[in-house]
Amino acid sequence: MLIVTGHARDELGRADFNELVMSGPSVYFEKPVKPHSYVAAVRKLLGMEPWEPSRPETETEELRRELEQALRDADRVALERRALEALRRKP
Repeated sequence: MLIVTGHARDELGRADFNELVMSGPSVYFEKPVKPHSYVAAVRKLLGMEPWEPSRPETETEELRRELEQALRDADRVALERRALEALRRKP
C-alpha cells in the first residue's frame, strides 16, 4: 500500500492514517513528495529493480525547459481534446 498525505500528523487525518498503517506493510509519504522518492517506492512495492536517473541534473532541467516550451507553443484546443479523449477511454 502506498499512501501520500498532507494530514498524517494532524487531527484531520491521524485516525485514518493510523488505521491504514496498522492494516499491513505500507509506504507512506508526507507532502511534498519528491518525484524520485515516489518512483523508487512504487518500483519497490512492485518488486522491480531500483531506478536511478540516467541523465545528469543539468540535462534533466534542460529537458524540462524544452517540454514546458513545447506545451506553451502547443495548440490548447487540440491538447484539451486529446486529454478528454484519453479520459473517456476505458482502462
